[in-house]
Amino acid sequence: MGEDKTNNVEAEDRGFIPARDALIGETEADNYRHVLVRQEFFKEFWGDEKVQALVSHWAKITGLEKLAQNLASSGDRLAELAGFESRGELIGRDELTFEDDRAEQGKKAMAEVEAAHDAFLLQLSKPAHSADVGQQAVDFVESFDLPYPWLAIELVESFFNSVGGFALGRIVQVDGWYEPKPLSELIAPKATMSFQSKEGESVEDAVNRVSGYYEEVVTKLLEPRRPLGKIPDRTIPLLERDARWLYRHNVKGESIRSIANQEFPSSDRRKDIYDGIRRAKQLLELTQYTY
Repeated sequence: MGEDKTNNVEAEDRGFIPARDALIGETEADNYRHVLVRQEFFKEFWGDEKVQALVSHWAKITGLEKLAQNLASSGDRLAELAGFESRGELIGRDELTFEDDRAEQGKKAMAEVEAAHDAFLLQLSKPAHSADVGQQAVDFVESFDLPYPWLAIELVESFFNSVGGFALGRIVQVDGWYEPKPLSELIAPKATMSFQSKEGESVEDAVNRVSGYYEEVVTKLLEPRRPLGKIPDRTIPLLERDARWLYRHNVKGESIRSIANQEFPSSDRRKDIYDGIRRAKQLLELTQYTY
């Protein structure tokens, strides 16, 4: 969409969407592995020429491309008049000051930015756009034999973030992470505890006995919590490598043999490639929903 003068990075705080965020690994470490593989895979996926062609198509059919360019151009003019290097520096500023000889131009530029911004937001808010883009995203993802609703959602979100980021002169950065659900959000299973001291029982014996009951009840209450599991740091590069192999095979269409020849030119390691792709797929399937 033309030259993009950006210089600031913002992190997006996203709400919880079950189809995108509900993970079902047996351990917390499994869910963390999923996030690692997912981030690396999507990084490669987003940069793919077929994905970028689709994104460009969406920008045109939604009418957002021209409106984003208008907003970007008016933002650049306003930023220059206000003495800033880029339109991204305008974000979050309630007031702008101009040199005396630029005051009238500045007021006019502010009005142009406001009008362009309103037009962009109005077009962005039309439900039909999200529906059309969403269905195309689902079909596109399924065409690569990738049965992941989260991937279609991430693709749509990244499109809107990118076109909005271009228009405003900012880079929208969405970091993936996994946090175990806090105990305050887990539903406790049914558990009961009954204790009665015995006749002639010492205080020490009674305390030891009630402590045992307490431990049993706590163990029962903690059943909904997943085991932590382990993920050695040395395996992280291997997980990311597996994600790249999956991208190369399913999205770019490279054969197992071709990937193996490039990765391990001195020996036949096709089985390693196959196993790595299988591991990546298994981890990426650890979501509550699949197609």
